[in-house]
Amino acid sequence: MVSYYQVSDRNVVGLLLLLRSKGEITTSSMVEINQYHFVKKAALRLQSAGLVTSEQSGARMTRMLWRLTPEGLAVANSLNDAEKGLKKAFEFEKYYKE
Repeated sequence: MVSYYQVSDRNVVGLLLLLRSKGEITTSSMVEINQYHFVKKAALRLQSAGLVTSEQSGARMTRMLWRLTPEGLAVANSLNDAEKGLKKAFEFEKYYKE
């Protein structure tokens, strides 16, 4: 069972990769990953770990913007490299199975 690995939490991984690709997101954008309450919980864990920050939008005080910290960007870059490596491996596997 791999559930004790942090990488197995799709909400954590998804949020880090989404923030890496977009730079910043609003809380409402979290539904691109999973149901809001699951991703929000992951976001708060990442914030406690110092990997993401949140701040109120200047335009709308009820709107929160989420961003990666430099440490979060380093982790997200590593996850992105792993994702690319897995994608390449699976494409390679598919090629040889055909």
